[in-house]
Amino acid sequence: MKMTTKQQKMFAERMIELYLYFIQEQTGNYLDTLELLEKEPKDILLIQPEEIRYYLCAIKVCLQTVLLKQMEVKYTAEGFKVKLKTY
Repeated sequence: MKMTTKQQKMFAERMIELYLYFIQEQTGNYLDTLELLEKEPKDILLIQPEEIRYYLCAIKVCLQTVLLKQMEVKYTAEGFKVKLKTY
């Protein structure tokens, strides 16, 4: 079943939120987690532990799947909230 552009965007947002949650479990700090989002792909390849590298790569794939214009990430008491703006 093929997803619409809106469905792809919503799916990517939820997956990124989930991956950020998993990364935060490893880092123990939401600020460190958010900082990792700024890493360039060449830097991601060197990140340890491997689980963080895996999730960051998955986030990059999600972002490549949609025509990303802007990404907004907020951390709330309920966890990460991701809002993607696409073209």
